[in-house]
Amino acid sequence: MKSRLAALLLLLCTSLAQAAAPTVLQRPIDLDTGQGVLHGSLLLPQQDSPPPVVLIIAGSGPTDRDGNNPASGRIDNLKRLALLLASEHIASVRFDKRGVAASQPATPDERDLSVERYVADVVAWGQKLRQDPRFGPLILVGHSEGALIATLAAEDAGASAVITLAGSGRPIGDVLREQLAQRLPPAQLASGEALIARLQAGQTSLDVPPMLRQVFRPSVQPYLITLLRQDPAAAFARLRVPALIVQGRNDVQV
Repeated sequence: MKSRLAALLLLLCTSLAQAAAPTVLQRPIDLDTGQGVLHGSLLLPQQDSPPPVVLIIAGSGPTDRDGNNPASGRIDNLKRLALLLASEHIASVRFDKRGVAASQPATPDERDLSVERYVADVVAWGQKLRQDPRFGPLILVGHSEGALIATLAAEDAGASAVITLAGSGRPIGDVLREQLAQRLPPAQLASGEALIARLQAGQTSLDVPPMLRQVFRPSVQPYLITLLRQDPAAAFARLRVPALIVQGRNDVQV
């Protein structure tokens, strides 16, 4: 009798585990923007009703769809997020931004990048996903600089909610000045602040001190000009959908 009861309990637990862990379809997914093709990954839990779908937007620089960046190494934080969402019956799409990884051919020259172009791409992704009958409500999740992009794109993308992960609440010019003040001696700090002021005025500069070239290299300055125009807090205040801010105290940049 005890062995039979144990077998029944084992069968019940196995059934519950199978119900809690959905079968997940993993497929590549592409978006033809008319100005290049963006490549991404789809995770789609198999179930009777269309699941919510999360569009995951990566952070600044050459960060790929999985959250990996040459400067930080392989951490797969966005890929792991997508897998966790799938285990909770939530679909997701994460993609390589134009100019990055598989989407590098879409904009091979970083001088042609802008915040507005990134926002337009997210809007196009959102419209594609909302027209797909396999998906339910659209949620935008942006990490770091992707938090700003998600906030700016939410309305036109038709998002039902927005989640920001380790996003900035202040204009990037203020953040850059604070970061430089912590790392540079006075003479170089003055050069950095002058460069920021010039970019905020919409002007590029070829005179970049060696210690500042990684951040202010001439090829990235057109993008920085568009970024310095943004006010993340003001953009967030304009949202008219449910929104969640997630910050980590131990994030090296936060």
